[in-house]
Amino acid sequence: MIRENTHMRGTIKSGFTIVELLIVVVVIAILAAIVIVSYNGISKQAHQSSLMSDAHSVANIMSSDQALGGSYATSEGAANGGKGLPASDGTSYIFHSDGQSYCVTAKSSYDGVESYYVSSSNPTPTRGQCPGDGEAVATTVAGNGTLGFVNGDSTVSRVASPAAIVADASGNLYFTDGSTSRIRKLTTAGVVSTLAGNGGSGYVEGTGTGATFNWPQAMTIDASGILVIADTHSQKIRKLTLAGVSSYFAGSTQGTTGAVGTAASSIKFNDPRGIVYDPTTNTIVVADSQNNRIIRSDSSGNITAIYGSLTGGFANGSASVARFNYPEGLAIDSSGTIYVADTNNHRIRKISPSGQVDIVAGNGTIGTTDGTGTAAKFNKPSSLTIASDGTLYVADTENSLIRKITTGGVVTTIAGTGTAGFAEGTGTNAQFNKPIGIAIGSDGRLYVTDTGNHRIRALTL
Repeated sequence: MIRENTHMRGTIKSGFTIVELLIVVVVIAILAAIVIVSYNGISKQAHQSSLMSDAHSVANIMSSDQALGGSYATSEGAANGGKGLPASDGTSYIFHSDGQSYCVTAKSSYDGVESYYVSSSNPTPTRGQCPGDGEAVATTVAGNGTLGFVNGDSTVSRVASPAAIVADASGNLYFTDGSTSRIRKLTTAGVVSTLAGNGGSGYVEGTGTGATFNWPQAMTIDASGILVIADTHSQKIRKLTLAGVSSYFAGSTQGTTGAVGTAASSIKFNDPRGIVYDPTTNTIVVADSQNNRIIRSDSSGNITAIYGSLTGGFANGSASVARFNYPEGLAIDSSGTIYVADTNNHRIRKISPSGQVDIVAGNGTIGTTDGTGTAAKFNKPSSLTIASDGTLYVADTENSLIRKITTGGVVTTIAGTGTAGFAEGTGTNAQFNKPIGIAIGSDGRLYVTDTGNHRIRALTL
């Protein structure tokens, strides 16, 4: 017979039950979350206050510069008597000044910290950004996302891996349809048509569909309104009137031939993927991409200058010392400075009129970081365009982002999420799929060849 242990019945068991342990864990987790939220809130407040203080300092410095010199500094580096603008940890500036007025946006790299701006008309730090410093609104103006070839208005047109894009003075856009080797036109009314090319791949000069191209990837427009095209796999530079008549300009077969003085017909390009017309010298500048060089040709196509070497790499300096790594997109400002998307170096570079090569932004490390100069990161930028005020806009291709670079070297993302996809919308609500080409239209909007989405997109700034 088993007897009941009355002694044990009257005691309280030591230790915790599973339920009690779970309650303790939950309470600890809640307390930890409260501490973290409180810390983050305090940290965010501190960064917000620091940013506002930086903006206030900017206003004082700009006012002092104007009082001492009679005008505002026209670049971030020239402000504060040439010392530049002071910045706390995480602060960067978007600087606008023409000497008579200014507006500066102070931005923080910390999440959740709102921007401030100060201006000549409002020197008190105000939450928000200077006009034009905000995010861009993306919309489709041609193509429906299906790879194909259909002309017509924006609701029915189809494009195929569009690459280069340029605008004429009347507001019409011209783009290269990479997968069909055609040059196509998009009117201000939104109608797509074929200017030249027949869908075949090869090299034939002619008019309209009588001309044949081979994967054209870059295009510019000269002072006469003639398109100049890097017909990439034909290894040639060609011209195309707006009536659709094509003609030869430079290049022969694929290779590495070319030195200063080389005649147009003897040049051997190796997949040229960038081109720009220089109105200051009436020359054509080509990114000879796989040869890692930038080549300048006169109006007859003969080489007058070479920047870089067949040996790819990264180096700043004079034309012969500098090194590029698969350079692609080119742009030029009013002074004749050439800007280069140094694609495999993940940098934006510049070539001065005297031939000196330097860095604008990027540090060679792949990434999406915004920041000033070498603090910013890119991932194989393919093309860029420049506004009249010197602002650069970059198609950061492998990041599927559209980036902006101020004259002070401040890089910001104005559209895209950093992940390839498709979505209309504002700023980081919009998505792109490896955009290659970018241009500024006569209406002030940015136009982007959203290559992987088979669309032409417009960005309203």
